[in-house]
Amino acid sequence: MGILGFSFKVLGAVVGALACIVLGLGIQNGEGEDVWYGAAMMLVFAWGLAAAGASWHKRVPLLDSDVAERAGTRRFRPAKQRGWLPHEAWLDFPDPLPYTPDIIGDPAVDIPEGEVPPDENLRRLWLVRAKLAVHLDKREVRARARFRRGPTIALSAAGIAGGLVLALSGVDPETGENRTLAGLLVAAFLLWPFGRSLITHMEGLSLVARRENALRQEETRLMASDATRPAGPLGGDPVQPGTPYTPPRLSMYRGE
Repeated sequence: MGILGFSFKVLGAVVGALACIVLGLGIQNGEGEDVWYGAAMMLVFAWGLAAAGASWHKRVPLLDSDVAERAGTRRFRPAKQRGWLPHEAWLDFPDPLPYTPDIIGDPAVDIPEGEVPPDENLRRLWLVRAKLAVHLDKREVRARARFRRGPTIALSAAGIAGGLVLALSGVDPETGENRTLAGLLVAAFLLWPFGRSLITHMEGLSLVARRENALRQEETRLMASDATRPAGPLGGDPVQPGTPYTPPRLSMYRGE
């Protein structure tokens, strides 16, 4: 139903733009009150199409997709009985940065390879790196993005451009009609979907960048803490772009 709803929205915008053309031509060329009536009927029809489309293609606030505040059932600080936990235990931990929105995350996938160490710092560090790996893979970010408004931006931008062409063309040399006002009304009408979609897209990019920056800062902090171990750091190398994060084996630390 989402595609059908979007199609209704597009059709409503087209009808609304045509109503602006009719109204603009009528006003500037003195075609009488019938033009106002016709344009009003077209705008009502456009509003009906847009309303129907909105009921099937609902706008979801970006923060409704935030998975960072997942509660989790385990604490990062180990219990008294220290020991390595199975790989599945990563799913039980909360997000390491719960107050920084994560709108492209998937808690069931964005976890490190291997088992969970009996160390709070390593648990946080490795989980942060696993989540950072997603943000470093730009193809994965694009695939997961829930804020893409490309079709709306492109279609409305094309309509605005067409309206401006009408406005700049001025008087039609064949019919003598002045099309300036019609073009300006079309461009102004389509600024709403264009601006709204562009703002949503930019807000999404901003939230993703904010999350990536926070993960980088947290990784740096945890690496500095890891470096203070008397026997040297255990955290291993930073995550490499384009690959899932695999922590070091740490055979000696595991007692193997």
